[in-house]
Amino acid sequence: MISYEEVGVNYDPANFAYVGIDPYNALLPIQDRIVYTHWKDIVHTNEGPEYCAFGEGEINWPPIVSKLMETYKGLWAIEYENIADPIKGTLRSLKNLQTIVKKVHK
Repeated sequence: MISYEEVGVNYDPANFAYVGIDPYNALLPIQDRIVYTHWKDIVHTNEGPEYCAFGEGEINWPPIVSKLMETYKGLWAIEYENIADPIKGTLRSLKNLQTIVKKVHK
């Protein structure tokens, strides 16, 4: 049987936003269980929500990144899910994430 101590969470803020849950509020009860993260953003269109490059959507990133940096020491994995030019989108995501991390980690 698996114990609670063996269970971790992959925190993916955009997945919470995709279904209408505030990603910052979703972070708070699981913060001590996060073992991995995915970083992408989301925009709402007439056709519904769509994933986009990190930092180019609707999520308010500074409070999330700041809170996570208090305790999380694991990987920050860019997850670019748009089929339009994934190399450029991934690089933009990386640059945007680095910018936000520098801003909140003064």
